[in-house]
Amino acid sequence: MFSTALTWSDLAFLAQGAGMTLAVTAVSVAAGTVLGIFFGMIRVELGPYWSAPLTFADRGRAFLRAAPRPEGHSARRPRSR
Repeated sequence: MFSTALTWSDLAFLAQGAGMTLAVTAVSVAAGTVLGIFFGMIRVELGPYWSAPLTFADRGRAFLRAAPRPEGHSARRPRSR
């Protein structure tokens, strides 16, 4: 039959997965920061002709954020009174 108990080898496998998750997260955050700084500098320094594609990308991101969400998931935080 099947055993659902965790063993030491299972814990090592889970730790390896957690380490990989942290590594992918660190690389993604670093790459996003570098790209954000780069595109921000393009937008500020090179003028409207070069920032037009970035404006289009920004509008696309806003469109994706406006997509319907599953019931119970709201993009807005409730107002505090």
